[in-house]
Amino acid sequence: MQTQNFKEKYYLSSVENRDFFKPRIVQPVSEINIEGRYLLECIIKDSICGYEYDLDQLEIKEIFLVGRFENIEFHKISSYPYYASIMVKKHAELELKSLDNLYNIGWVMIYESIKEAENHKM
Repeated sequence: MQTQNFKEKYYLSSVENRDFFKPRIVQPVSEINIEGRYLLECIIKDSICGYEYDLDQLEIKEIFLVGRFENIEFHKISSYPYYASIMVKKHAELELKSLDNLYNIGWVMIYESIKEAENHKM
């Protein structure tokens, strides 16, 4: 999947996950379809500490966004905010061939602007 269909960056915010109380910037890399689910691979600007999630990774820079309620291709999303789960690899060296290789670290809303993400209330 070509990245030109994506925004240059997205802003993630959550009231459920302390790592995303303050908006985080992510840059989309590619869209992946695994086991019929669409995932958006992203690089997160400020890394997340994997130890807080009982993962063997000190710094997590690569995350995968998965639609929480809808299974839609990310480049086709037309309205924001969009509710998604944040997934990370259970082990950094794992090749991503199955959803079983991912661990859900929380829920976020995807926003198009920092201002919207900062006003996140849901």
